[in-house]
Amino acid sequence: MNDNLICLGGFGLIFLLVGIFVAWRAIKDWRKYRESESWTTGTAKITNTAITSHRGNKGGTSYQVHISYTYQVLGQSFQGNQLSFGSEGTHYGTRQEAEKIIARYPEDDQASIYYDPNDPSQAVLERKYDSTSAILGIVFSVIGAGIFIYAYLQ
Repeated sequence: MNDNLICLGGFGLIFLLVGIFVAWRAIKDWRKYRESESWTTGTAKITNTAITSHRGNKGGTSYQVHISYTYQVLGQSFQGNQLSFGSEGTHYGTRQEAEKIIARYPEDDQASIYYDPNDPSQAVLERKYDSTSAILGIVFSVIGAGIFIYAYLQ
């Protein structure tokens, strides 16, 4: 096996491991989403909203939504920033898409949340699941495994 194939195999292995990690996180989020069907509904105050832009290597720009909120459960205060399950790191292709999300949660307004009655620090604004990370995890895993196997069989 020459050095190029070892390097290619290592690259494939890294891709595979990243894909497995992302898929594992996505499965955890999916399980929480399923569990949330029995979570308690509460009310939160939206404390901060923001949109950040990220420029990609090829010149394109994507936009990420950040929403912070506070809520109380049995007299204890909590802070949250999770929009939905699997939404961490979700990027939108246009600023208008991100603004549509932010528009649903104006600062200083009240919003419904869903929180885990067994661990009230776990809360989301929307009880839905974003499968983007699951798809990326699977794609990375398949590509990584393919590269690794190709390098190994050469």
